[in-house]
Amino acid sequence: MGKIEQIFKKIEDIFNSKHGYIYAYGIIFILCFFIMLGQNFRLEAGNDDVYHTKAVENFGSAYKFMIAQYENTNGRYFTSLVMSFVMDKNIWLWRILNTFVLFGLIYYSFKNIRLFYNFDNKKNLILFFAIFSMFALFTNDIINWSVTWVTGSFNYLWSATSLVISLYYIMRYSINNIKLNFVSFIILIPIVVYACNVEQSALILITIFIISIIYSLFKYRKYDLLYFILFLICLISVFILFTSPSIPIRYEAEIKTWYPMFSELSILEKVIYGFSYTVLYGFILKNYALSMILSFLLYYVLKKQYNNKVNNVLLIVILFYTLIYYIFDRLKVYAIDSTWFYNIVKFSRQVIDTSPSESYFSFILLSFFFIILSYSIFKIKYDILLNYFLMLLFFGAAVMSAFILSFSPTIYDSGARIWFIPSTMYVIGAGIIFAELLKYIDITSIKFKIVFFIICIISIIDIISKVYM
Repeated sequence: MGKIEQIFKKIEDIFNSKHGYIYAYGIIFILCFFIMLGQNFRLEAGNDDVYHTKAVENFGSAYKFMIAQYENTNGRYFTSLVMSFVMDKNIWLWRILNTFVLFGLIYYSFKNIRLFYNFDNKKNLILFFAIFSMFALFTNDIINWSVTWVTGSFNYLWSATSLVISLYYIMRYSINNIKLNFVSFIILIPIVVYACNVEQSALILITIFIISIIYSLFKYRKYDLLYFILFLICLISVFILFTSPSIPIRYEAEIKTWYPMFSELSILEKVIYGFSYTVLYGFILKNYALSMILSFLLYYVLKKQYNNKVNNVLLIVILFYTLIYYIFDRLKVYAIDSTWFYNIVKFSRQVIDTSPSESYFSFILLSFFFIILSYSIFKIKYDILLNYFLMLLFFGAAVMSAFILSFSPTIYDSGARIWFIPSTMYVIGAGIIFAELLKYIDITSIKFKIVFFIICIISIIDIISKVYM
């Protein structure tokens, strides 16, 4: 153990030095660059990326392309403008910009949590690397569809990053009454507009803006003018998004192509099948690594606070349930999806696949697990009541931003990218629970250092392997 302790002592000395934060941020930034360098979705014939690289040439300008997209394809006008402009340039411009955007997602997710915890430098850096690890452990297709696919990155990664940056400044004002200077206000305008160009991030941002306004009016008896202008810009952008003439065109096309029986389903059926796919599968199984982390964090924190044996056992059951699925998924044993314990996707898709009725067992089981996780989150005793509400806010945003896809005919067509923005909220929520755990753990112990170091290394290897293999 002597040599191991010496190694950790040298690592600590680096991060505890005057430039410790720079080293930490530099390591993650370099990793982000290598992730973009090894993007899986190349510019190949038939790929959406090729279409967008020719957009300016075919339409005459990025602006004309934006108008054409808005009228015929989707309402994401600002995304189309930025995407066509960047993709008209060299692919290296995308790689460099996307590196900054991915790093910004990790950094501002960390900053959002740090707002509410007065940790020293050591714990802050541990929290920062923990947030990176949670993002790195996203499943292969979520990362490929939303981060390393060029077109997908503009629609999901950039929107998620814009969202967490906007949330940071909104909550910083609401909690600490720190007003915007004019330069920050100008910079935030395109960021807020971008966040409002994807339906999921737009609804989250509007909701948190409204909560911020109500909270600030009660606390300060006023609301900062510049933030209120940003809120109005947000509303206008969302109005433009949801009133696009392309919406009915796309709606009809998607129903015919992907979900012909969509209009025949009752609201209750859409809720059951949609909830099964977007929430139960999306969070508990699709995000199995994050589910394992969350169930363990809840187990550890609640054991310290209550030590309720029944609740502890149930959280361990969820941990092993997702661990077993993780193992079979990695071994490519797809037959497990047909078992009653894991057939939630088959259950959700039984109407669209015109298959015989699937057993309700996985739906009931996963619903029970979801209730246990939700209940456990509610049970945590936070030192500051505000942190409790913030945890519920982020967890609620994660769930609801996924669940709204239940009422869209694109639910099964959009792929794994539908979980990227909800999972970002999920990471921030899990990060808050990890911050609570740091109150109970001795971070100077060699046991903690070894476990945390192994998790970070696994996450780095994991995300690099997803991109390059």
